[in-house]
Amino acid sequence: MERNSNILQELPDWLLRYLLGQVDSEEEKKLRAVERMYGLSHFTKEEIIERLKTPEQFNTAEAFLKFNKKCLKSQRRLRVRYWSVAASIVLLIGLSYFGYQQIPFHSEQKTYISPGKLQATITLADGQMVDLHSGQQQLEEQDGTSIVQDSGCLVYSSVLSGKKTLYNTVSVPKGGEYRLCLSDGTKVWLNADSEIRYPVIFSKESRKVQLVGEAYFEVTADAHRPFFVQTTGGEIQVLGTGFNVRNYPEEDQTVTTLVHGKVAYTDMANQIVVLTPGEQTIGQSGQQTILQQVNTDYYTSWKDGKYIFKSMTLEKIMQELSRWYDITVFYQHPEVKSFHFTGDLRRYEYVETFLQFLELGGDVRFDIKGKTVIVSKK
Repeated sequence: MERNSNILQELPDWLLRYLLGQVDSEEEKKLRAVERMYGLSHFTKEEIIERLKTPEQFNTAEAFLKFNKKCLKSQRRLRVRYWSVAASIVLLIGLSYFGYQQIPFHSEQKTYISPGKLQATITLADGQMVDLHSGQQQLEEQDGTSIVQDSGCLVYSSVLSGKKTLYNTVSVPKGGEYRLCLSDGTKVWLNADSEIRYPVIFSKESRKVQLVGEAYFEVTADAHRPFFVQTTGGEIQVLGTGFNVRNYPEEDQTVTTLVHGKVAYTDMANQIVVLTPGEQTIGQSGQQTILQQVNTDYYTSWKDGKYIFKSMTLEKIMQELSRWYDITVFYQHPEVKSFHFTGDLRRYEYVETFLQFLELGGDVRFDIKGKTVIVSKK
């Protein structure tokens, strides 16, 4: 009984995500089970979408009142549950219809703003710049190190240890992302508008890379060669671990989030903070480093193709979108920057899909003109 109650509480959210293609296979199975249990199989995704396309007006409040009256007249508990679920579906249809009709995505070119894609530029040791993409190509450094690009991932392999340290730099523009596997086997995911500089072959004493922007690291364990990530706001030392570093210049802080393993963050004042899994440090110039417990999914989901955020301000959300979709954001009403939102969305949707969720969930409006998004209050 209690289990069914929990399912019904989650049903409206499931349906909304199902409508926009956001449910996973497990949630879809649960939805089908509820449909069979309460005789709701006629509420198919296709019918709901067709309903949204009809030009007639749909009064959500009136529809809910009609369902509510029927619910109150019913004396049987099962009947009450049935109308509660049905009312939720009617509200969902009405809310979705209202949201789709009210979202003012006006574009002179009638085009959609696409999400980011695999793209980057590598600067070799001799200064040569090569565009990287999702295809295949092979490069070779001066010391004979082989650099293979395959399926949007750069892989280094070397037989000999070079006498001279050579450096490569991979730069990812706004609207891009990229992955690389360093010579020691360490894997790096680079987010949009980010850059990493690293030696083609690491020394025998240590492994050091420099990062501007955001990256997730899966560091190959090597007790004799600690791994260092150098940022403008401090240095992170690891032995073998998975962690995220965010170090965008305009944010004026270095955020380190540890998923597993162990790292030590040293700020600009040489204060050392040791992190354990599930912890995060926030380092800012001239301020004491903050150490806190966090849900790491909120800070690392981007590398898995999702945006998960909880009670995040609209300003921070739009910062993320501006990098990934390479858009400019203009606030017509600055007060909306402090509005908070919670969501779980795929990273590879058009920006319009993302903004639809935000409009449905808050008192905010978006207008798109070219590559500029104008944000205002409803």
